[in-house]
Amino acid sequence: MLEIPHLEASFEDREVLSDKDRQVIKSLGLRFRGRQEWPLFRSYVPGCLPWFLTPGEARFLTVALQQALDVASRLRDNPSLLEPLQPGHLMVRSLGDRDWIDEWVEPASIRVRRPPELREESVVALREKFVIQPWRLEVDLYGMSAIRERGDRRPYLGYHLLIVESTRGFIIGGDLLVADPSFEEMWVQVPGRFVGTMTRLGSLPSEIVVRSEKLLYYLEPMAEQLGIKIRLSGRLPALDRIRREFERRM
Repeated sequence: MLEIPHLEASFEDREVLSDKDRQVIKSLGLRFRGRQEWPLFRSYVPGCLPWFLTPGEARFLTVALQQALDVASRLRDNPSLLEPLQPGHLMVRSLGDRDWIDEWVEPASIRVRRPPELREESVVALREKFVIQPWRLEVDLYGMSAIRERGDRRPYLGYHLLIVESTRGFIIGGDLLVADPSFEEMWVQVPGRFVGTMTRLGSLPSEIVVRSEKLLYYLEPMAEQLGIKIRLSGRLPALDRIRREFERRM
């Protein structure tokens, strides 16, 4: 949810709303009572925590809710309304010449930028200077904590790049990354941060194990250049023990 850009409207208990939410409701002269009756509006930007809507987002969400109501009222009378005419297509509402119309479209593919490859001289220097140790390193990048700045700016979500030796559970490296200037730029930094950790350590592992396909995507070119085996696994037991301990202490 935190990594999918979207706007959200939900109905919550009063306690879920912030003071700012309740002040807006009061200033508009509105009153709500009961459980899951209080409107809550949030903006989601990858790498950040959910935040209040900007004026432009509020206008956009207003139109989206109006069109959702239009579709919902027709879906009640026609349960097959949202069944795709072609596999993989989705129904969207588009503004025509005079009114809103239904259209069936295929979602555009998401293009993800690969990090730049290591320079050949850097690869040669690392191979000559460092010995490849018979280590298996478990690596993960996960959201860990909120990072708030001064003023009313949207808080970042701090991501922890954790590197753990799998046999003895030693912490090899732990970097904090934020989505500044963007979520994509944060991910592009990951191979360089990994190489930086190995440079400080003075050695290279023989194998890297990651949990997510996204992390594999970003680390694989670097691993191939350095002759390090990399694979995907649903289990990172040593890293997860360290992560649980971090979360317990926090």
